[in-house]
Amino acid sequence: MRVKTGEVSSVMYNEEKFKIDWRTIVVHDDNNIKGFFGPARFLSNFPDAICEFEGMIFRSSELAYQAAKVAPAKRYLFLPVTSAKSKTLWKQIGTVYSPAEWDLIKESVMQRVVFSKFEMNKDLRAQLIETGDKYLEEKNFWRDNFWGVDYKIGGQNKLGSILMATRAYWKNYEKY
Repeated sequence: MRVKTGEVSSVMYNEEKFKIDWRTIVVHDDNNIKGFFGPARFLSNFPDAICEFEGMIFRSSELAYQAAKVAPAKRYLFLPVTSAKSKTLWKQIGTVYSPAEWDLIKESVMQRVVFSKFEMNKDLRAQLIETGDKYLEEKNFWRDNFWGVDYKIGGQNKLGSILMATRAYWKNYEKY
């Protein structure tokens, strides 16, 4: 499941307003992985990597996260679509949560799907552990300042924090 160096998925934001060379914003050095592109692409929620959410197996953590927004009986609609399509599919289906309700649970949903991704994909878990103690930041250019850090406007890096917590868990788990 390793992503080839330099490979970038076209499933993310290929609208004209987002056209940017990701190599100009990432920082991959001895202390940081800022930007889940190239060799760090496996940290993104978009690549195929199975994960489980509430009894269903999804092809990616992005699909599972987006499916969590809709009624359980409609989550099967996310199984045949791409991760990119899932970002709009939930809007077409309709969410079961108000924005305020979703805000209360979205971090715990993301924690669950990210944990499952690395629990179910041992090769990706090994890659995550191999990042050592590097700071992980979902640096982006599509103005996601909650899950990530937009290179122009900053952000909270909630996904990076979840990944670092998941890594800490698996590093300790692997010791025993």
